[in-house]
Amino acid sequence: MLIVFVGTGVSLYKHRFPDISKDHIDFKRSSKPRKIHTHKNMVLVQISGAVYFPGVYTLLEGTRTHELIQKAGGYRTHAQKEGLNLAKVLKDGQHVIIPSQQTHPITAKVPVISKVDINSATQVQLKSLPGIGPKLASQILLARKKSHGFKSIQDLLKVKGIGPSKLKKIKPYVLAL
Repeated sequence: MLIVFVGTGVSLYKHRFPDISKDHIDFKRSSKPRKIHTHKNMVLVQISGAVYFPGVYTLLEGTRTHELIQKAGGYRTHAQKEGLNLAKVLKDGQHVIIPSQQTHPITAKVPVISKVDINSATQVQLKSLPGIGPKLASQILLARKKSHGFKSIQDLLKVKGIGPSKLKKIKPYVLAL
């Protein structure tokens, strides 16, 4: 009886999923990067840092930061939760970095891995930028709050302590979403 049942299952499986021969599959490798297509109402967002499952996630447009953190498995025990805007709506191409409380006195500067969004960065993330210390990071946060966000990277010139040369240093590492 068991043999008949298993045989019927295999037969149904083969009927629903016929074999695909190698002739129908293109195994050519392209040197061009593959373009990722998303639906009109979807966004691709990267999350890294102190979460359990960092990576790139495809989410519905309008998803907020707290939902992305949940999808990434939640905060790790050493996550620094203060200063994160959990209600912020995520945008396509955004990178959310969840900072860690585990800092070492010798290596207090966190290396910049990817661009930092000046409109959602925490003080820790801003301090990771070249030439930005705790005082200047606080100035940036204050200016951002007063102006309800930066429209462009050039708006950083309005922050006391950031001139054209400092902006030139940090420009490759920041974006304004």
